[in-house]
Amino acid sequence: MQGSYRRVACAGLAIALPCVSLAVVAKMGTSAAAATSTVRTVMVPTVRFGDDFENKRFSGWTAVRTGVGGRAFIQRRVVKGGKYAAQLSAIATKGSYAYARKQLSPGQQNVIASGDFRLTTEGAQQSNVPLFRLFNAAGARMISVYRQNHFHDQVWIQYNGVYHATRGTFPLNKWAHLEVHVAPAGSGESTIEVRLNKVLIYNTPMIRMGNTGVRVVQIGDEARRQGFTIFADNIDIRAFKRVTLKIH
Repeated sequence: MQGSYRRVACAGLAIALPCVSLAVVAKMGTSAAAATSTVRTVMVPTVRFGDDFENKRFSGWTAVRTGVGGRAFIQRRVVKGGKYAAQLSAIATKGSYAYARKQLSPGQQNVIASGDFRLTTEGAQQSNVPLFRLFNAAGARMISVYRQNHFHDQVWIQYNGVYHATRGTFPLNKWAHLEVHVAPAGSGESTIEVRLNKVLIYNTPMIRMGNTGVRVVQIGDEARRQGFTIFADNIDIRAFKRVTLKIH
């Protein structure tokens, strides 16, 4: 059946949704015409954040912190796209760390964080280098996606206190594009998806995670004494909410 598209305004956004053409409805009769008033659930963007690295600063980030030899700055020597990217590094010394955080207000129930990463220095064995970490409003870590040091370049994910190996690998000195999608929705209903270079490497559609929402997205590492050097570029954070629309 051929159809048309109707634009619906929702929260200031114009959304194109499919609808049945009037010509087709006329042929289908009055009962079908009555059925053309349908209810659809769509995902409407509520947050969109870009890293602002091309302006040579962390201006859009909520917090950038370093300690004892840690560094977080914008540079142009190693980039993925454009002219500038962020570099974060720390050393294996007590009190050393480096991270940048973006706070989402309020906590969001459906978040996609993506970006390009290049790891040039890893730390000690049995440690790791985080790529994305997500925290809730209480400051508790919800999800950590990371590369395990000296362990076949493997990407892992940690949530609910449990560590899971993914199907992805992230070699040193090569760019990789990471996308993390999380939708905390209560007991047995939360969703996590991780993609590396556009390939799905981890997926768990029905887990227990609570429903407090994602409040903070982080690059870098807040843990002390974890040596690493990582470059980050094209960081993009999006949040969505479900909206039910009645289409006539």
